[in-house]
Amino acid sequence: MKLAGTNWLVYVGILTHPTTEWNQREFYIYVPELSPFHDGDLTPEYVEVPISIKNLATGGNECKDIKVTKTIKADYFGLDSSKSVPTMAKGQQVLVLNFANSGRYYWIPLERDDHLKTFERVRWSCADIATTNKVPDAEPRDIKAKKDGLTDDNTYFFEIDTRDKKIIRMATAASDGESWRYYFHIDPEERAITIWDEHVDENANPKQLPNTIKLESRPTDSIIGRITLQNASGTTLKLEDKNLIISVPGNMLVDVKGDVLTNIEGSNSTKIGVDNNLTILNNNAVMIGGNNAVSIGGDDGLNVEGNKTENVNKNRTSTTTETLSETQKVRLSNTATNEVWKTLTWQLDAQVSMVANTITQTMNATTSTIVTQNFTHTATNAVVKFSNFKNILIRDPESDDPIPLSKIL
Repeated sequence: MKLAGTNWLVYVGILTHPTTEWNQREFYIYVPELSPFHDGDLTPEYVEVPISIKNLATGGNECKDIKVTKTIKADYFGLDSSKSVPTMAKGQQVLVLNFANSGRYYWIPLERDDHLKTFERVRWSCADIATTNKVPDAEPRDIKAKKDGLTDDNTYFFEIDTRDKKIIRMATAASDGESWRYYFHIDPEERAITIWDEHVDENANPKQLPNTIKLESRPTDSIIGRITLQNASGTTLKLEDKNLIISVPGNMLVDVKGDVLTNIEGSNSTKIGVDNNLTILNNNAVMIGGNNAVSIGGDDGLNVEGNKTENVNKNRTSTTTETLSETQKVRLSNTATNEVWKTLTWQLDAQVSMVANTITQTMNATTSTIVTQNFTHTATNAVVKFSNFKNILIRDPESDDPIPLSKIL
């Protein structure tokens, strides 16, 4: 059929073979209008047919084999320059164009045979390069050569592929001086979705590592789901199966304006390499159902502005290998003399024997009570007892002279 007012001839054709390579442009097409007597399967092959030709010069007959085909070879006409060539199936109908009975044919898909489709690969791309002719040496009419000049590295593209690799891809390029490229992959074969960037600045030394977000539906048979967020510096948040893993090479700040509730049904282990500072502006309540063990390698300081109550229902053991000092600055005594003790200091230097041990008391009156085996220190009295009284001295609070304990006893 000829288009009215033009030299274009238009036919309806049928593809004789499917797409065999990515972005394939040329196909062999059967055109019923050009070969109306065809019968049987559609194939692109040539058939050699012997014919007899009479040579008018000699008057004799000559036998020759000629190649006969029922198809024409056509190139993709293309209506969308930003879209790749469609993936075609054998038997699909196409529109065939021919200009003025020339030897060149072109085809356009008719989108009428979706039931014949199997797997496809299609890409939408946007060029990102200053030179429009990507292959300067290509023959001007060689559209395929110029089209092939568009690659992953000089286009921004979006691609859906179920034919060569089950994947959906989207990416940018760096062919116009961009310092970064960005990628987005949905990969059903890997059961993953990945977003990442790429530092492509040629002047950067070293180049920055990628920032990555990755979702894995089933990384292994034993891991049900994993989501990983990792930046270029290695800070990582990983949700893996029932676990949460946080890796922070630098500092970590958590700012919560409301309440925080932490419920740990298992164990809690915290290791702090340097210092630990905790500030509580109001009350602090700690309940320990079992045992409590605290190991301090250095000093331990406790400052209580108000009262402190300590209740021990069973035994209490305190062990020191050097000096034990306890000072109470204001104290009321319930003794018979109703004395007021301003300062009481017990200082015991641990030695092999009790010879070097001293007790220092500072109070309004020189009274010392050493009566029992146990050491008891409450709000109203202070009592100490030694099993060996030899060479134990008590300093006189007025003269500061040592007084042998034997004289008092």
